[in-house]
This record gives sequence, structure tokens and C-alpha cells, in this order.
Amino acid sequence: WRMVGVQRQADRLQEALQQIQSYARYVLPHAFSSEEGWELQNLLTVSHLMAVAALARTESRGVHMRKDFPDTNDETWRRHLPFEFKPTDRRGTEASSRRDNHAGWQSLPPRFP
Repeated sequence: WRMVGVQRQADRLQEALQQIQSYARYVLPHAFSSEEGWELQNLLTVSHLMAVAALARTESRGVHMRKDFPDTNDETWRRHLPFEFKPTDRRGTEASSRRDNHAGWQSLPPRFP
């Protein structure tokens, strides 16, 4: 929360993303049988998307305040940022089997119309 809070800047967001990815490499491949394990996997997934989206949006808007981009830019950024989640294996290639589904993951950059 300290690095992806209300006031954000690129270097802190990158640091948060590295920490999230480190935890995710350990946690996501596990098949949990408890709600706590599933919740941890979901929290890591959501926190990853939050950090990636905050890095992508190079402006300040509402409660998303970038110290390194303090101005609002309606022409470029007045839109939602759609992301896709694409499961990958440990080598970074797209996972082909269900067994490899949580071995690793990447988020794709937002697509603009």
C-alpha cells in the first residue's frame, strides 16, 4: 500500500511491482485448498493489475495522483484502461496446459481505440 497508495511515482510503482511478482512466483503455482490461500492468490493478482495500471496512466486523475505526472490529460487519458491476463509458464511463453496455468503470468499493455 505504501508504494501504490494515493500519491504515486514510477520508481515506487516499479519497486512494488517487483515485490508483487516475487511473491507471485512463489504463491500462484500452488493449488490451495483453503479460502485463505485463494484469497492470497486473488490479492496478488489484483495488486499486480493495480500497479501495472498505475504505471501505464501517466497523468493524475481523481484519487490517482502521480507525483511525476501532476497534470490531467483528457485528450489521452479520459478512458478506462482495459487489461488482459495471459497465463505463462516459467520461461515466459504462453501456457498451453491447465497444469501450467499459474506457473507465471503477465499483463498485457492497455489497448487504445
